[in-house]
Amino acid sequence: MAVKKIQSLQRGLAVLECINRNGEQSCSAIGQATNLSRGTAYRLLLTLEDQGYVRRDNATGKYALTHRVMGLSHGFDLENWPTEVAKPIMKQLCDKVIWPIGLTTLCGKSAIVRENTDEQSTLVFKYTKGGYAMPLLTSAAGWVLFAYSGRQVRDAIKNAFGRHPEEFEASLISSAEEMEERARSIREQGYTYFIPSRMRTTALSVPVLRENGTILAALSLRFFTSAVTHNDAVQKFVPQLNEAANEISAIYSEWMRANTTLEKAI
Repeated sequence: MAVKKIQSLQRGLAVLECINRNGEQSCSAIGQATNLSRGTAYRLLLTLEDQGYVRRDNATGKYALTHRVMGLSHGFDLENWPTEVAKPIMKQLCDKVIWPIGLTTLCGKSAIVRENTDEQSTLVFKYTKGGYAMPLLTSAAGWVLFAYSGRQVRDAIKNAFGRHPEEFEASLISSAEEMEERARSIREQGYTYFIPSRMRTTALSVPVLRENGTILAALSLRFFTSAVTHNDAVQKFVPQLNEAANEISAIYSEWMRANTTLEKAI
């Protein structure tokens, strides 16, 4: 006896795949791409929005994935690289500098904390956990991720912020042009820092790059602003962050080759 498939689940997954493949899409465009009627696509999008997997931009009416979708891939081996590859190196660095180390990746207009050493450091003012989403323009890691992203990704992010100019205010940036100028400056110096308002910590961040030069993640260190001067922090911590970032990149490349080869063999 054949087992009947759940068609609504198949359609919901098709909608998620469509948005993931094509970026922000209107309900009509999603319906056309997935061969669904507009009514069916709309009901599926409402359900996915209610469950927190997509969000609707009220200004454009388009739907985009949220960072919660990343949770669906946490069981997939190739998505475990922050824990298996980066965490041991981050722990070693934390032992040296004592201050907490964090690793973040890009997700839309957010920087998602994938791993950190907050539980290891004794110098933590505010603990964060994996999965925490930081606004892109109000975090050092977010700026590094933006700065080292390719032109198309940067343009998409600038367009997204352009539709919501009020989000510029907290970052003291007023336009997409200023975003691009700051990104260029960050690439030139190879790092950036950010001091959140009403907080007692400063964050330094450097890029973790793949072998081909594309951005993989941002590696950051947080310290009490009153404990270390900016110049001392840059001179002492940036070289150590860069050394750790290079080590993560090298081991990541080896790890990916080994795991993708194993996956193909299986």
